[in-house]
Amino acid sequence: MFVPVQQLDASSWALADYAQAAAAADVDAGTITVTFEQVPDGELWLVDRIVVSCTSTTATRALVYDGDPSDPRRIWDGTQSGNFDAADNASPIQLPAGSQLVVVWSDEPDPGSRGTAFAQWAIMRRPA
Repeated sequence: MFVPVQQLDASSWALADYAQAAAAADVDAGTITVTFEQVPDGELWLVDRIVVSCTSTTATRALVYDGDPSDPRRIWDGTQSGNFDAADNASPIQLPAGSQLVVVWSDEPDPGSRGTAFAQWAIMRRPA
């Protein structure tokens, strides 16, 4: 017996390039928030690695969002070890056009603390 399965068109996205970026921010009102650039129109980013670090002497937590961090439905990843941790994603985080990668450190980082996030991704584009 065969069950029909929708086949995705593999040619709908093609690997165009690779990119990486770092973003950093200082503590403000008990949290640290860094925001990466917005995914341009016509692109899909496959984020396969994120490294977070924080200079706080107290333990912090870092959560990774697609856009608005006030919306818990936007959480894509996170760590209870926000002072230093790395996510090497075998299943990349997919960020479609208009999305924005945001990392938020919480659990009251020390005043004067700085959070830094590094991300790398594959850039996918639709063939012309």
